Amino acid sequence: MKRIRNILVFACCTLLLMALVPAQAEVAAPAAARFSAGDMNVAYVYAGATMDEAEAVFGTAESSETVTSGATDETQTIWHYDGLTLTFSGEDTLIAAEADDAAYLGPRGVTVGQTVEEIAAKFYYDINTASNTVLYTAGYVELLDAQLPPCGYILLYDDGTYSLNYAAPVKPFDESVLADPTDYMYEELALFTVTFNAEGTAVGYSWVLGPWAE
Repeated sequence: MKRIRNILVFACCTLLLMALVPAQAEVAAPAAARFSAGDMNVAYVYAGATMDEAEAVFGTAESSETVTSGATDETQTIWHYDGLTLTFSGEDTLIAAEADDAAYLGPRGVTVGQTVEEIAAKFYYDINTASNTVLYTAGYVELLDAQLPPCGYILLYDDGTYSLNYAAPVKPFDESVLADPTDYMYEELALFTVTFNAEGTAVGYSWVLGPWAE
């Protein structure tokens, strides 16, 4: 059974990449840029916006809660709306968003209901990549079994769903990361994830700003 599942996963991934290549070829160069922290927005409210700025666009949250970040040990505030969740840092600035409603446009106009071809065409894809699941990468970090940002990669799940993931450093890595790439986990990073159903339609997206190490 495991062998059959692996074959199905490989076939799914191959079909997905075949869809990405022609879509990418038709895109003008500016639209095919690598993902960056500057892309992170929801309904044109960008990462770093204040609570007042977010409330002016989305209104008063239906509910809210406070949590402690495992990575930064700071207290964060989370606002919940119908189809949208916003997270603010201890300095009350927007650091994360999650949406599963087509009413909320995300980075580069990504939204629920778009196809994987439509969304993948908005981002860079390295046609020379040697991996079926890596869209582009700055290198492979063997100790973490992970790609070094800036990178884009595909995650496939056992139920046939999958996600496109794009990551980038907020600012270029310094010499410490170049000397030891595992240190990138402690840097300020941007991550954007779009989740698809088995038919290749986006069912939600999320983005987050901050270090990944806890």
